[in-house]
Amino acid sequence: MKRFISFGLLACFVVLAHGQNADVQKSEAIMLETSRDYAGAAALYEAAAMGYEAQSVHDTLCLLRAGICYMRVKNYQKASDFFSKMETLNMASSELYLSMGENYAGLKKCDLSKDYFLKAIDLDASSKAAIAKKMATSMFNCGKYEDALLAADQVLADNPQDEHVMFIKVMAYEQLARYDDALAAGEALLAINPGHDRCIEKMGVLHCKKTDVAYDKEKKRYESMKNPTRVDFAVANRNLAAISQGYKNGIPYLEKVLMKNPNNAAVKAVLDNAKKRLE
Repeated sequence: MKRFISFGLLACFVVLAHGQNADVQKSEAIMLETSRDYAGAAALYEAAAMGYEAQSVHDTLCLLRAGICYMRVKNYQKASDFFSKMETLNMASSELYLSMGENYAGLKKCDLSKDYFLKAIDLDASSKAAIAKKMATSMFNCGKYEDALLAADQVLADNPQDEHVMFIKVMAYEQLARYDDALAAGEALLAINPGHDRCIEKMGVLHCKKTDVAYDKEKKRYESMKNPTRVDFAVANRNLAAISQGYKNGIPYLEKVLMKNPNNAAVKAVLDNAKKRLE
């Protein structure tokens, strides 16, 4: 009888020790996450989650934060394991779905990413703008530029001066080769923040890209002629001279960038090409 009592007490002490260890690990994980040691926090959250599971407890915070911290260090597959486990355990929340949306974007599973962002909005419509902001960033990084624009517009409907999202629109339009729209979005951003360095650089590049398209099209038109006459040559030169004036719109932006950063090789190359075509 005494033996059974001893075994029972020992089992209780083991369970209690697991619980105490899990609590300590959880507290330490929270401190590490606060100090942005995401790798250390992820490992401790995972250990704490396992400790709680030894007591037949599924700790929502440990599972969620473990997934988020693994995602922060770009261990997207490990993060996915925690998020999927929570979904299987019916621990659905807007925060879980938001995290899954970001994580699937990291895994380049862009359609799933979009689906989970929309699920997050369905569960928490009051946070629609905040969720759409992360969706816009994730969709852009996924190469889903149309979806990025749609999400950006949702954000700007509530927060029309969100500079981060406004710049995403500039870049998304650029990737779609919609240069006029990109320039309009850039002008709107600079109207709010004239010192936005990345937008200033992008405006210079966009003006030159837009001009490059027209310039190259005219050049190709002339070069495709079988037997061009002197008149054809004169017309093509006149057209190229007129088109190249578009570079003048971009040059001031590019020169402004180089005043701050003379070693920006990419901007130098764009500027040199623009000036050469203006000669």
